[in-house]
Amino acid sequence: MKYVVTLGGKERVVELVGGAGSQVTAFIDGEPHAVDALNLPNGSVSLIIDGNSYDVDFERPAGTDALDPNLNLRVRGEVFSLQVMEERRKRLQEATARAGGAGGPAQITSPMPGKVVKILKAAGTPVKEGEGVVVVEAMKMENELRAPSAGVVAEIRVKEGQAVEMGAVLAVLGPA
Repeated sequence: MKYVVTLGGKERVVELVGGAGSQVTAFIDGEPHAVDALNLPNGSVSLIIDGNSYDVDFERPAGTDALDPNLNLRVRGEVFSLQVMEERRKRLQEATARAGGAGGPAQITSPMPGKVVKILKAAGTPVKEGEGVVVVEAMKMENELRAPSAGVVAEIRVKEGQAVEMGAVLAVLGPA
């Protein structure tokens, strides 16, 4: 599985590829690292990364829940605040943010390559913020792309069954 990890304002793509038992290969920005992980009884995790040993404590910042991507790690007495998101979720979040840009019509774009499986709203249809407009299937998962704000569907630029690339404009929303 791929994750986007943000630490100190810098994003890194981390892909974990399973191995035997607790061993995995972590590809960080494409560079492989051998990792062996062991959950300790006190809730910490013992990691051996490329032969170096680390005990890591995980903590969620106050007021956050298990779905919040923010996380604090304590490694060798130093605390690091970072954000960890599945790559797919990060792309969906970015596509939604792009769709809600200030001024002019909002565009709903595909967050990844896939296939349009359903058009939920036709051109000329009013939509409320958060209403589904188009469903794209990618990596065997259906992703409902929603209106970033209330308005009217000005254009639907795709058809059901059509293959789309990442960033393709699927629909355009105009003001209500």
